Amino acid sequence: IPGRETFFISIGQDQYNATAERGSLTSYVGEWVNLTVSVSGTSLIKLYINGSEVTYAAQRNGPSSLSYPSLPCSLGVRDDNNQEFLQGSIAGTLIYNRRLSDSEVLQNYNAQKGRFGL
Repeated sequence: IPGRETFFISIGQDQYNATAERGSLTSYVGEWVNLTVSVSGTSLIKLYINGSEVTYAAQRNGPSSLSYPSLPCSLGVRDDNNQEFLQGSIAGTLIYNRRLSDSEVLQNYNAQKGRFGL
């Protein structure tokens, strides 16, 4: 549903998840966006759009371990009907073995945004 696009992550069939408020991606439709997810043990899952932490509709703790295949994971955009879709391309994926600080997330965004004309 236009105007209600939401950024989310779901780990272990929604047992562990975080969802940004409805409309969190509406102003970015058709633009390059940097989406960041931070999961660290049983701490709260954190989501960022263009280096800034989101306002949450739901936020839970992460799992104590991320072991495949027992914990399937999905990341994307969701509308009010929980239809999951991503229309576009993924330019890159970075995976770290530790949680990044808020300033490191912003630093990564600022370092990458020039590649995409921002």
